[in-house]
Amino acid sequence: MPWSNGGGSTREYFREPGGDARVDWRLSVAEVAADGPFSSFKGLRRVLLLLTGNGMRLAGPHHDVVLRAPLDALEFDGDTAIAAHLLDGATTDLNLMWRPDRWHAAWSVSQGRLAAASAPLPLDVQVAFVASGTLRVDDVELSVGDAVSWSGPVEAIADGATVHFTLRSTTRPTIPDTTG
Repeated sequence: MPWSNGGGSTREYFREPGGDARVDWRLSVAEVAADGPFSSFKGLRRVLLLLTGNGMRLAGPHHDVVLRAPLDALEFDGDTAIAAHLLDGATTDLNLMWRPDRWHAAWSVSQGRLAAASAPLPLDVQVAFVASGTLRVDDVELSVGDAVSWSGPVEAIADGATVHFTLRSTTRPTIPDTTG
């Protein structure tokens, strides 16, 4: 989807609706073609990881960070005023956004067995993006640029770099008392 400011485009992989106008969580890849401000996503938390390109400087009131190497990252509030300044040409980045009032998100770059994949809590959502090499989830092999989401135990083994996110619900369902 092209951005309204003309500075790039976004490819959405996963989007969990939030029951209101906002999204609960979303995984996407952005192609950034020009310097410019980030869109504001009030009420969301974000993590951005550089995938390709020569890097970008992310500047705002609480941040002045240069992402230069693949998988360099910055985590920040979605309504923080951040401007991207490309270092030498276009970049591609991976973005996870989530509502911290509904989800706790943890992330890591993994090679080998994805640790949390084999024993998640029942309401956890696991999301993986293949940054290099391959990822085998049970009997399915994924390659660079592929993403997968699952709940429940699986065997997930990366041959290369995979970005692995665990989203844990902060709102647990209430179990009715039937002891009476």
